[in-house]
Amino acid sequence: NMGMKEGETSKSIIELDASAIIAFPDMLDFIYVTDEPAKLTTNNAVALRHLANYFGIRELFQSATDFIRNDLSPPNIPTYLSEANIYLDEKLFDATIRVCAEKIERMDSAKISALSPEFLEKVVSSPYFKCESALLSSKVAAFFRSHLEDVDAAIFHSLTSAELMPIINPEEAIFFLKTARDRFGEERNKDYDSLYDRCIAARSTKWEGLVNERLTKDHHDENSYSDLPSNIKEDIFESALIFAHEDYNNLRRKISTILQYVQIGDLGKLRILDDGFSKNAFGKNWTVDYDYVRYKRNEFPDVIVGGAGMEAINGRYTLTGTHDGVGVYMNGIFSLFRLKPKDQPRSWHISILPLHEYDDDDVNFYQAPATNNTLGSGSERPPRDGWECAEVGELPAPSLH
Repeated sequence: NMGMKEGETSKSIIELDASAIIAFPDMLDFIYVTDEPAKLTTNNAVALRHLANYFGIRELFQSATDFIRNDLSPPNIPTYLSEANIYLDEKLFDATIRVCAEKIERMDSAKISALSPEFLEKVVSSPYFKCESALLSSKVAAFFRSHLEDVDAAIFHSLTSAELMPIINPEEAIFFLKTARDRFGEERNKDYDSLYDRCIAARSTKWEGLVNERLTKDHHDENSYSDLPSNIKEDIFESALIFAHEDYNNLRRKISTILQYVQIGDLGKLRILDDGFSKNAFGKNWTVDYDYVRYKRNEFPDVIVGGAGMEAINGRYTLTGTHDGVGVYMNGIFSLFRLKPKDQPRSWHISILPLHEYDDDDVNFYQAPATNNTLGSGSERPPRDGWECAEVGELPAPSLH
């Protein structure tokens, strides 16, 4: 920070921070060189703005302010946060935190890693923060690799909390597990249990790679399953078997449904259905919201669909997440969910959802009117009766239990 002292010789002594020293000649050029605009850059703008304010140079202050406003973008965020912090510029600091929170998805990992752990914690706690969970997990993992010695357990768990990061990129799951264990020597506690469960679930979704690694034993890096303690390996492998079984059942359902259309000779519906399956990559159309399920499972028990003309539709549907303020249920590749079509009241659907979207591209088999047309109405369950065939359904329509 900058200050001024009066010596015995009546000389003024000005104490300047490093960036202000570098920027000082640019301020003098602005004052004494006529018809020259301010020489503003990302690196000197905050210092020049501070000097201009200190010495009362209004035109330079305004020029620096305008420059910063136009220059404040993701690539420049680390510089502006650091400089705003040096010069105690709270308004600029808060504005930079907001830009970072809003646009962190567009920031590369190197720029995020240039922030301090404390700054990143402020970014993710901002009310303006938005970032898809799995992408955030990759960015936070890269940040930890650069700052591991600077990150304590409190910041580690703050940046990996279930509220912030419900879904973890499978490629980063083992890194987080090993970091929690090796860096912090963690025993089981509430924060660790939550991270542990999410990492186990995330890594298990890539069960093909786990099986190959377990068989070949030729993979040894920070994401290696083979180097984990036996209890963690057992948990991952058990969870992976469940995911593998679900994928196997999804494939069986696909074959069963396609054969059903082949038998009745309806090639048009077969084409539509097969397109829906191909977009879905065998049913991976819905990312399970584990935290929502954990807290809502008792409130929303499984739904049994029976009596549908399309045999593959029948079965047990389990809560996997939320949409339109109510629960979403899945049975293999089939989703049971509520939707608000454009210019129509809300309705429940049994569909295949392509490309992670609830929209007109759904392969829609059966539908029924919602009992409550209000957004939210979170206690609403799928209706027992009132179901009818949709675009590709077959009579009779199902009933739910």
